[in-house]
Amino acid sequence: MPAIKWDPGDSAGERTLPCVIDTGRFNRWKMMPKVQGEVAEAVGDGRGYIWKQRTDNIASMDLTIAHDDGALIDEFIKWAMGDSGTGSFGLFTIVTDDADDNEFEDCQIKVGTEIDVSPPDPETLDFTLSMTVVHVALTPVPLVQRLT
Repeated sequence: MPAIKWDPGDSAGERTLPCVIDTGRFNRWKMMPKVQGEVAEAVGDGRGYIWKQRTDNIASMDLTIAHDDGALIDEFIKWAMGDSGTGSFGLFTIVTDDADDNEFEDCQIKVGTEIDVSPPDPETLDFTLSMTVVHVALTPVPLVQRLT
């Protein structure tokens, strides 16, 4: 089952925020790799140049969460946005449960973005969690969700 997992290091251990079963996947998954570095434009011909420092593997996504997991959503947002007591954004794992069984450890919310939670769906009362994440592992890989 697609989910987000994190471990705040307390006695309760790892937390899992699961996707609602009937959707069964992350929605609106969009890969957005971004080269980070100093950018310049040549005066003569206008060509762009970059002195690359790294490439960030970024993805945005939506996840449908059951209404009963509202307290867990609140806890995840606080953890992910830096309320972990460490002075940094909390790291988490994205479990895609896709055709390749991709799991991306050491993800964090992309700096400069927020986690958005929709109002409850009028029929199901489920929430939609929308976020943009970056893979900050020592050896980051593209954030891919393969559905077939």
